Amino acid sequence: MQNVPKEEERETLPNGAQQSKLEERYDLLPPEAMRRLAKVLAYGARKYSDNNWHGIPLKSHLNHLIRHAIEYLAGDKTEDHLGHVLCRAAMAVWAQENIENEKPNVD
Repeated sequence: MQNVPKEEERETLPNGAQQSKLEERYDLLPPEAMRRLAKVLAYGARKYSDNNWHGIPLKSHLNHLIRHAIEYLAGDKTEDHLGHVLCRAAMAVWAQENIENEKPNVD
């Protein structure tokens, strides 16, 4: 196979077909959580723009995540706070991985 790294592990399926073996287990992602994440992302895209959150720093994502966790723990039901926590956590991971030297300022 062309352009396939030699160190890539493959798996053979019961029917003999082969594919790359994944370390990740996407089949274990809870669909309810993924649906809520998608709904919060759609809400944000309508309110701001599709990828507006790419311009938000990691510390701000974490601050909003904490706010939603506190609101949820306080019993507020006006928003899907756990969906927002999940979304802000995903956004924070993206910021950490994609924005050079992105570390929260603890000053």
